[in-house]
Amino acid sequence: VQAGSRGFSPALRPSWSKLGAMFRIARFLPPSRPCFAIHPVFASVLRDPKRPSRPLSAYLRFAQDFRKERPDKVKVQEIAVAWNTLSKEAAQPYVKAFESEQQKYHKEMETYRSSGEADAFKRDPARPKRPLAPFMAWCMLHRSSPQYANMKMTEVTMELKKKWDTLPAPEKDQYKTKFDAEMAEYRKAMVEYKASGKHEAWLKATGRDVILAQKKHEEQVKVDKAKAALEAAKAKKRAQKERAARLIAQHKQKLRAKKLAAKARAAKMQATAKERVAKAEASAKERLVTLKTKHQSMLARQITTYKERKARLAAVATAAQARLRAAQQAKKGGAVEKARAAKAAAQARLKEEQAKQQEKVRRMKQEAAQKQSEIREAMKAKQQELKLKLKQAVQV
Repeated sequence: VQAGSRGFSPALRPSWSKLGAMFRIARFLPPSRPCFAIHPVFASVLRDPKRPSRPLSAYLRFAQDFRKERPDKVKVQEIAVAWNTLSKEAAQPYVKAFESEQQKYHKEMETYRSSGEADAFKRDPARPKRPLAPFMAWCMLHRSSPQYANMKMTEVTMELKKKWDTLPAPEKDQYKTKFDAEMAEYRKAMVEYKASGKHEAWLKATGRDVILAQKKHEEQVKVDKAKAALEAAKAKKRAQKERAARLIAQHKQKLRAKKLAAKARAAKMQATAKERVAKAEASAKERLVTLKTKHQSMLARQITTYKERKARLAAVATAAQARLRAAQQAKKGGAVEKARAAKAAAQARLKEEQAKQQEKVRRMKQEAAQKQSEIREAMKAKQQELKLKLKQAVQV
């Protein structure tokens, strides 16, 4: 499709994908590399003002007349239906006009191409040509050999590459030496070419300078947008860092407050536990003293009762002895035996009573000792329990 033409040929439809690929490739070329100067394929994107314009097809001529006759908007489908239903006689004027201009267009295109203007538009004629690499120069000499006449270009290149790899070093050095010399001349010519201003003049003459300026502007816009996005990202990152720092500070402050509150609760619980331990110890000591006093008073009463009974028994024994003596004096016979028996019975009862009292006192002492031991064990268990609760409270 030529830029500026108002029609297209269906045969050129497959070239649209290639054209899109060209634009995608050109998008990623840096501004320092003039895409149209280095890559001549992009010359087809621009239109040479001297290039002849392709004539409108018969269908497009009919579409123009069809739209003129109808002031309202016309759909493309309506035009296509009208063209398909048009008779050959009615379509003949459009076909003849297209064929006449088509012949004139072909003649003008032949003149345009033969004049060299087409090549000059695609590539600056004054631009120095880059020398061929050693391998490519060697291939140009051997590619026209008859043995490669019926082979594809890729196959020929692969075969030549194999031969090039096996080529002796002295022969390769000849091509390399020639390439180095030509490359030095090319670089020198390129410096002179760029310094002469011919390249800028060619870009301006072909309209490529506008496209390059637009590309540069677009690249600068992209760079500015990227910088703005980068600054926005940095600002966002700074804001996120500040927010994170604030959140961390708040979190640390909350942790400190919780730690202080936990310490206060632990100290309070520790004081409460100590107070409970002190109260329990005081209560246990008080109970122990009360129990000891109670047992001592009970033991004292038992001892007093035992002494009183012992005194009574002693009095009974004394009375029995007195009666015995009286009986001995009065009668010396069966009365004496009875008095002795009474005395022995009294002594036996006294001993039995003494044994009972001693056993009762021993049991009371044993019970008191056992009670005191139980109280001590209970106090120890209570103290252990309170200490465990205090330790758990401190840990919390």
